[in-house]
Amino acid sequence: MQKYFETITDPRQKWKIDYPLLEIIIMAIWAVISSCEEWEEIEDFCKVNIDWFRTKVGLKLKEDVAGVASYHTFKRVFQIINPEELEKCFYKWVKNIADFTSGEDWANLKSIEAVVSTVVRNDKTTSETRYFISTLTDVETFAKAVRGHWDVENTLHWMFRCYFQRR
Repeated sequence: MQKYFETITDPRQKWKIDYPLLEIIIMAIWAVISSCEEWEEIEDFCKVNIDWFRTKVGLKLKEDVAGVASYHTFKRVFQIINPEELEKCFYKWVKNIADFTSGEDWANLKSIEAVVSTVVRNDKTTSETRYFISTLTDVETFAKAVRGHWDVENTLHWMFRCYFQRR
């Protein structure tokens, strides 16, 4: 897996790097594949699975849980890397998986989609890009599916806050 993502340019200042870019990207991809949706969930997933990342994925992580970047670092890195580079590498990796499995599990894969979400709160603007693999080719149908998913998510979170008084 590493060979597919090693060409992504690391825009960080070299003397400030505590965690290699390749490790951050690979760990985040596995976390998202495992249904993590928030940066905090990605960090938690990586901490819980640190031994798996070392033994099965082959990452050379530090020997303690600090071998995993914080959710702030994951978020910051994904905000500054070139999304086109990531998309190209991700596409090559997925294509290789499809070729390796003879396309059996990916027979209906038609597209890799990107959704950019922009939120403005208190005069502060933040953006986030999410990537999806899909069987859809029509942009409008895909957009409706994504919006429908988030409508369900937002409704569930609202109910959770109301019933359990959590924020």
